Parts: sequence; C-alpha cells; structure tokens
Amino acid sequence: MIDSSGHEFVAPRYERIGYYYDSLAAVKKGDNWVFIDRTGHEIIIPQRQYDRVEEFHDDVAKVEKDGMNGLINSKGYEIIKLQSNYIENLQNGFVKVYKNGKYSLFDKFGQEIAAALYEDIWPFQGNIAIVMKNKKYGIIDKTGREITTPQYDLIDKEYKNRLTKVQKDGKFGIIDTFGHEIIATQYEDIWNPYDGIVWVKKDGKWGLFDTSGRKIISP
Repeated sequence: MIDSSGHEFVAPRYERIGYYYDSLAAVKKGDNWVFIDRTGHEIIIPQRQYDRVEEFHDDVAKVEKDGMNGLINSKGYEIIKLQSNYIENLQNGFVKVYKNGKYSLFDKFGQEIAAALYEDIWPFQGNIAIVMKNKKYGIIDKTGREITTPQYDLIDKEYKNRLTKVQKDGKFGIIDTFGHEIIATQYEDIWNPYDGIVWVKKDGKWGLFDTSGRKIISP
C-alpha cells in the first residue's frame, strides 16, 4: 500500500484490502481479517476468523461467517453474536437485525433496544424512527418505546419542522414527533408543511392550516 506521494507504508503481505473509513481499513491476512490504521499498523484483530468484514461506522463493523452476520466493536469483540442473515447499520449508533422474518433494533454497545417485532425499521431522524408492524406504520424513540402505535397506512419519511404527513383509511393528516395528530386524518390530500403552513383538500376544495393545527381557511 502506498500513499499519495508514492511512499510505501504497508509492504505487500495481504491477500485482500478494503477502503479506509474512519481512518481504518480491513485487510485479509491468511485466513484472518484485521484492521490497519493509516500508518499500516494492525490495531484491531478480531477475536475469531470471519469470511467477510465491512468498514467501521460509528465504532462498529459488520462481520459474516457461514452466511450469518454479527457486529464487532473497535476492540474486535463481538457485541452482536453471529445470528442473522442481515444486519444494517442505521448510523447514529443504531443497527437493525433481521431474524425469523422480523427486525429488532440494537445500539452500538450490543444492547437490544426494540424487540424483533417489525417488518422494517428506518433510520432515526433526530430522536425518532419510523417502524412497520403488521403492514402499518408507527414511530419509536431511541429507547424503543412506541410513541405512535403502528396504525397508519403511510408515514412520510421526510419530517419537516418536526411534522410529517400520514395516511389512514385513505385520508391524510399531519403528526408531530411526539405522535400527536396536529391535523386529523380526514382529508383527501394534504401537502407536507412548508413555511409554517399546510394545504389540505376536502370535498374537492383546498383550505389552509398553520403548523400548530389552527385552521386559517376552511376547505
């Protein structure tokens, strides 16, 4: 491995090398994967052999052996044992783990935050994440508590000013990050909040709310 000036700082001795991420690169040495820093020093040596390892993100890296996935920390210890055929790093210190048809949520220390109840879990936006259970959408916080029980047919993934559009039984409304319905789900169409206002449509007519839920113009 050479740097941008052509200086060799890692002599050729690895079968495979990965990209640097968070100042670390995964390299394969014989049957083992290790992580080297930008000076070429081996600073993380996993506690067992793996078929594949990925880059570190938020001090954790996904590992794979015999088709099962787990997670190791920056000391090389498994904080999530090999158990799943899919693990995804959601960033911000959380990973979702797929097992037996459901997702659970873990933090980067290997603690289970939310049990394996969900068909999907989306990345956190601030302190909340959208989840899907029984084909309905809800919201959980960073402790795994359901702020909004999965009940909506749709929750827009893009929160704006802590508000987003939801759909239930064919009607649209607006909820906030605490799960409160700011505008009830009773409209044919609704725009996501913009510049402090929300346009709503009912019986073919458009009306206007502010983002506190106060009606300005009736549809």
